[in-house]
Amino acid sequence: MTRPRMVGVLVALVAALLTVPIAGSVAYAAPAPATTVVTPNGTTIVTTVTNPTPDVQDGLVASDELTNGSDTPTVGTAGTRCETSWVRVTERNAVHITLYWFQLNTYWCWNGVTVTYHRTYPTWDITTLGGDVGWQYRGIPDGIQFNCYVASGSNRNCSGNHEAATAHFELCVLRIGCVQNTYIHIEEWENYHGQFFWHT
Repeated sequence: MTRPRMVGVLVALVAALLTVPIAGSVAYAAPAPATTVVTPNGTTIVTTVTNPTPDVQDGLVASDELTNGSDTPTVGTAGTRCETSWVRVTERNAVHITLYWFQLNTYWCWNGVTVTYHRTYPTWDITTLGGDVGWQYRGIPDGIQFNCYVASGSNRNCSGNHEAATAHFELCVLRIGCVQNTYIHIEEWENYHGQFFWHT
């Protein structure tokens, strides 16, 4: 192999290592569903789960990180409590460098009978490296889905809330075009007890 061809092959390999994401692609296998975050006595609990089984894409190995948490609840009138709970999926390449992340946030209130208020909104970021190699955020094509339900232990409608969103990221390479799509799906549940559950 000639020297210029060898350099070209090495550059292509390094570029592949830097751009291959992990979670959200077809090869993604999510960890165990529905981790619970409870904030007893105003304590904030944050859990991080790193996928123990690496995803394999195009012969490259990568890992992903799922993080969630809740802030300390505030107490309002008539004992109503409110907090912001969130779930974040961070996409990394084969050498564990962050390319981008997507987070679903829900500010919600409960009073021991129903979930009295909720507002769900996304946040996201593409790192400098992720942007340099061509990753772009394409939004939430189907919007944020919402429904309320009768939570376990209750007979009241809207004693629980459920939100879901699927974010779309796309890899577009200059002079080649868009070559890869990834989708990050997050679901959240809140109930009248002040419990927060999630799945991705």
